[in-house]
Amino acid sequence: NLILHNSISVAKAGIVTRFKAETSILSAANPKYSRFDPYRNFMEQINLPASLMSRFDLFFLLRDVLDRKKDEEIAAHILKTHQVGEMLLQKGKLKSKEMEDLQKSVAPAINADLLKKYISFARQTVFPVLTPEAMEEISQFYINLRDQGRKEGAYSATHRQLEGLIRLSEASAKIRLSNKVEKEDTERATRIFKKSLEELV
Repeated sequence: NLILHNSISVAKAGIVTRFKAETSILSAANPKYSRFDPYRNFMEQINLPASLMSRFDLFFLLRDVLDRKKDEEIAAHILKTHQVGEMLLQKGKLKSKEMEDLQKSVAPAINADLLKKYISFARQTVFPVLTPEAMEEISQFYINLRDQGRKEGAYSATHRQLEGLIRLSEASAKIRLSNKVEKEDTERATRIFKKSLEELV
C-alpha cells in the first residue's frame, strides 16, 4: 500500500480501514537506460507507472554533467575525507590540535546533530496555519496551472498537486519556526514546484 496524504489504507480479510501515517517518502530511481537522455521525455525514461508517479509531489533529475572543475572538487573532497578518516584512526600519533584541524577540514557547514535537533524541534512544536494571503496565492497558482492545461492540452494539475503545494508551504513555515504560512512560504513552494515541472518537460 502507498502512503498518501499522511494516511495509509488497508484492505485485508474483508476489513477496510485507514490509519494515520505521518511519513514522507524520498525515492530515487535510475533511468531505464542507465543515463538520462536530454532529448527524450523524462517520464518515458523512468520504469514506473504514471499512477504511481502521480503520488509524488516533486521530481528532480540528477544529471551526470561532465564538468572538469566540479569533477576535481568532488574528487578532492572524497580523497580528503578518506585521508582524514585514516589519519584519525592513528590518533595516538597526532596532537589534539592537529586532530581538531583535520576534523574541521571535512566537517559539514551545519553539524548533523544540530540539524537533527532543529528538525525534531520544528516537527514537534510548530504547526503552521495558512493565512488568507497564503491561501489566495496557492489558489491562484493552482487555478492558473489548470487554465494552462485546458488551453495548451499539456500538463494539467490535479488536487494532489494542490495538496502538495500546501504541504510545501507549511514545510517552509516550519523551517522558519513560524506558526503562520505566509506569502513568502507560498512563493518558495511555487518556485520549487515550477522547477520540478521544468524537469518533467
